[in-house]
Amino acid sequence: MPKRIITKIACKRCGGYERYTVNRTCVLCSGKQSKSWRANNRPRVLELREDNKNRKLEYDRVWRVENRESGKRSSRRWRENNSEMHGSYNRAYASRKRAMLRGCSYESYLREDILERYPKCLSCYSVDRLELDHVVPISRGGPDCESNLQVLCKSCNISKFTKYHEYRPSYLLGEGD
Repeated sequence: MPKRIITKIACKRCGGYERYTVNRTCVLCSGKQSKSWRANNRPRVLELREDNKNRKLEYDRVWRVENRESGKRSSRRWRENNSEMHGSYNRAYASRKRAMLRGCSYESYLREDILERYPKCLSCYSVDRLELDHVVPISRGGPDCESNLQVLCKSCNISKFTKYHEYRPSYLLGEGD
């Protein structure tokens, strides 16, 4: 992309004194020319886009191999600065993988939303050490989705183990009146 500079030289197309590119056309004229060329050369644009995508993928692959330590530092820094998001990504990945291996369904959900909706254990009403529990355990073929989750404290979740027990009242599930 040509370097843009600001001067008081007139554009060679429209004569305006706006910012202009190295080829002495203003930014607006240059944009119009580019848009026109892309519209008239659609197959070439698609071909160039595909070539550049492949070239970029190859460049990125080589860069990652040559700069492995830099990439590790960058990833580590991101994980430290975004620990909650990183944990959420890991949980979602593990859930998807577990569902795929067991032939169960997987539906995306946010742990924080569910904990906000149910701020205490549905069994003993404790507010400490809350966890998400699957009503029908995944090990028994239960889906990993929001409708199969309930909030329990750590001790209630451990005592439930892999048994099926619905702690949510029917009015929270939308059943009945």
